[in-house]
This record gives sequence, C-alpha cells and structure tokens, in this order.
Amino acid sequence: MIKTVKNPPEKDVLAVILDDEIYDRHTDDTDPPKHKLGAANLSGWVTLCGYVEGNIASLFLVKDGQLHFYCLKPYRRHARTLLNQALKTHRKPVFCEIPVLYLETINFALKAGFRRLQRKRDAWVKNGQIYDVEVLRWAR
Repeated sequence: MIKTVKNPPEKDVLAVILDDEIYDRHTDDTDPPKHKLGAANLSGWVTLCGYVEGNIASLFLVKDGQLHFYCLKPYRRHARTLLNQALKTHRKPVFCEIPVLYLETINFALKAGFRRLQRKRDAWVKNGQIYDVEVLRWAR
C-alpha cells in the first residue's frame, strides 16, 4: 500500500533529507553541512511524506510555491505514484528548479507533467563546477 501523510513525524522527514545520496544531490557548494540540517530548518514549509508498505519512501516539500521532492532509492519504482499522490494532496501550483547536471530528474519531472518555464544560466555550483538550472512548473 502506498499513502501520503501531511505533517509527518520529524524522524521520517530527517530519514529522507539526511540520506547520503539525497543530501549529496540536493545540496550545492553554498549549503550547510549535513550535521547542521534538521527539521527546524523546514519551518514554514508544507511537508508531506510518502510511505510504501508502512516504510518512509519519499519527502515532498513546498515553500512559496517551490517544490522539492525526494524519493529513497529502494522505493524509486514508486516515485511517480508518490509524487502524484503528494501533488493531489497539496492541490496548489508548484514549480521546481533542477540543475542540468541531473538530466534524469528533469526527464522524470517532464514525464510527471511538469513543463519547462526557463533556464537560469550559471545558477548552481557543485564541486566547483557551474551549472545551468531548469525551472519547471507543474502543468496539471
């Protein structure tokens, strides 16, 4: 069973956001170190977690319309379902910014119904490399 929960327990939020792979992918050279992140940093964010068979699988965060969606690796085959459930639960327009370094993530978003709005040039720095960022809007 797959379900989405509003205002999930802090431990579930942290289990996703502090996952080594997810933390590495969503941070740039200006972000704080992992040990300084916590649920307090998410004050003012809409927070939803997705669960598969009762296990934490994904995190959906929105603030000022900007969406961040993360899915733990063992549950990636459910990512589209988890994202769709979260979007239906949130029911408000969202946009996301994805560095071009992560082309597979951009393609996932496009297949899920997001549409390109613009490309920000030289907007993200990872390991000293400068990347463009695609800005996409959920179009459904």
